[in-house]
Amino acid sequence: MKKIYITNSMSIYVFKNVYEPSDDTWLLMELIEPRKINGKVVVDTCSGTGILGIYSWIIGRPRKIVFIDISEQAIANIMFNIKHLNLCDYLILRCDLLRCLNEHSVDVVLANPPYLPGIGKDLDLYGGVHGYEIILDLIIEANRVLRNKGFLFLVYSSLSNEDIIIDYLHKYGFKVYRKKSKHFFFEDIIAIEAIKEN
Repeated sequence: MKKIYITNSMSIYVFKNVYEPSDDTWLLMELIEPRKINGKVVVDTCSGTGILGIYSWIIGRPRKIVFIDISEQAIANIMFNIKHLNLCDYLILRCDLLRCLNEHSVDVVLANPPYLPGIGKDLDLYGGVHGYEIILDLIIEANRVLRNKGFLFLVYSSLSNEDIIIDYLHKYGFKVYRKKSKHFFFEDIIAIEAIKEN
């Protein structure tokens, strides 16, 4: 088990076989603003360690945080970190993406899904043959569960075909509000904040 610091005084733990927070995680966290999450129902999907939801709790005061992951090991990791930090007003669900949530039931979705092209055993990394397949499903689901004017915070790679992802966001009623990117070796990591406008 590895210890990761979120702030100078607050840490989480990473279980074996759970995605360790990396450059994509930190880049997405830079976009999350307290005023967008205060008093809101926030969902951290493809949650892994739960770091994005936990970070939203640290910097703001959401009404409730919902953690979602399909992996049993990730669910155990999230529960461990929540107990370690004495987090309150939370719900943990094991399901695929956002399929276990009702329509128009949440205000903010935080997502660091698998986004690399290819097929492999490491489900934390590979988002389908082209890298964008899981992301496109996530966008459809985010449109379904978010209330009007809700926010989607999403991270992906330049290897995932950004044009297709942006087109899908527009098709499903999202306007990209802010964007950050950082170059790493053979790819750019891109984090976006999009608002649902329908």
